[in-house]
Amino acid sequence: MQFNDLGEKTEVFYGTDKVISEELLFFSKTRQHIDTCMDYTRPSFAIRIESIKKSFVDAKSRGVKLRYLTEITDANISYCQEMMSIIDEVRHLDGIKGNFMISEIEYLAPATSHEETKLSSLIIYSNVREIVEHQQYVFETLWNKSMAAEKRIRELEEGITTHYQTKVVEDPDEVVNEISHLIANSNELCACLPSGGMQYSYNHFSEIRKKILEKQKKGEHKGVRYISNITQDNVNLVKVFVDAGIRIRHVKNLPPLSFGVSDKEIAATIEKMEGGKMVQSLLLSNEPAYIDHFRSIFEDLWAKGIDAEDRIKEIDEGTDLTDIEIIRNPRKGIERAWSYVEKSEYEILSIFATPNTFRRQMDMGLLQLLKEATEQRHVKVRILIPGDKQIKDTIDQAAKVCPLVDFRVAEENLQMRITIVLIDKKDCMIVELRDDTKDSSYYAAGLATYSNSKSIISSYASIFESLWKQNQLYEQLKIHDKMQQEFIMNYVLLYNQYLD
Repeated sequence: MQFNDLGEKTEVFYGTDKVISEELLFFSKTRQHIDTCMDYTRPSFAIRIESIKKSFVDAKSRGVKLRYLTEITDANISYCQEMMSIIDEVRHLDGIKGNFMISEIEYLAPATSHEETKLSSLIIYSNVREIVEHQQYVFETLWNKSMAAEKRIRELEEGITTHYQTKVVEDPDEVVNEISHLIANSNELCACLPSGGMQYSYNHFSEIRKKILEKQKKGEHKGVRYISNITQDNVNLVKVFVDAGIRIRHVKNLPPLSFGVSDKEIAATIEKMEGGKMVQSLLLSNEPAYIDHFRSIFEDLWAKGIDAEDRIKEIDEGTDLTDIEIIRNPRKGIERAWSYVEKSEYEILSIFATPNTFRRQMDMGLLQLLKEATEQRHVKVRILIPGDKQIKDTIDQAAKVCPLVDFRVAEENLQMRITIVLIDKKDCMIVELRDDTKDSSYYAAGLATYSNSKSIISSYASIFESLWKQNQLYEQLKIHDKMQQEFIMNYVLLYNQYLD
């Protein structure tokens, strides 16, 4: 408690019972006006808690002018409509944060709770004139930006949104509050989350999600869908979500950002949220273009995903699902192949379609990746390249940059229409050759196929080993043939000398 020379004071009270009693006392002492600013979760308490509702009614009966500012949503619209019958004027403002009430002499601020069903357990009281005047100014500023409750309710009932905005939130607590709002205000909810994002969701939004799933059972909500990479590490958490009624699909390669999209807005972050770590920065928007874009991404991933129950069964049985993916964009296909080279741990095997295919990759910087793999991570790299007239110079140039890479020249008739890259015997990339005359790999390449199928990988690995040994045998035969020819020539030379 703090007092000034005028006897004015500022106090902090703790406990939900004390919070309610201070609010009731505040109402009973007011004679002129009460201006209230509350976030979207509070109207329900003003109606459901009988003592607070009665305080509003009693104050109005004494001639106290009541104004109430909040964010009116689908979730709280019925409470706001009831409040309109007992309060002089109710208004709506998007994204209200924080709760406070002002009378002609006092200021009261219940702490914000991130849980919709939880009462505040802390409240700040002050009758310091400067504080009361300042907060009255804040209220008037917000009030002047707001719209009539009747108009907002009509928009919600007609499905109209006219106030579009895109913003970035950089306060972790506010991020939680914004996501809570998105969930509570949704009629349909879709999210693409990494493992850490699933844990973050479980830590902060379980209660709100339960209410949404209850509405789904009543046919009042279209439900919740998640996409994630389901692994041994997060399978138990996925089971909890599935048991709760959330539909989940497994996608191995998730986008580089996490996002949630409802029928009204989107939230996205590039943070991975390892272990459920708090999100520090969040992009929010209710712009239709953003909503359509992220929904399109989600639906595309959903269509390619594997049902969580199938994925869980495979993990529980100790087996793994095979991923086979067709990549139609040549640039993305080549970039995917390079990404596996960058992540390689112990072995890279590759057969290039043509000598030109290898040269184009040299121009793009492949040799630097191979150099880092062999010298920094001690990866064993073997590469087969079909021969042509310039292949010796090409190999010599490559060997100078990557002395630890084992290059071999295959027979010229080995030239084919695909390049094969095998990484650590667990990832396989096959890139189609479309036009070998092009200077750029992006124009020369066609479709790419990714697979982690053990049978496919072992088959291509066997083909590689056969060609590798065949090349080794061919080189040995060429050496033997050369030695034999040299022996015959020397023999003939000596024989001619003998005859002379």
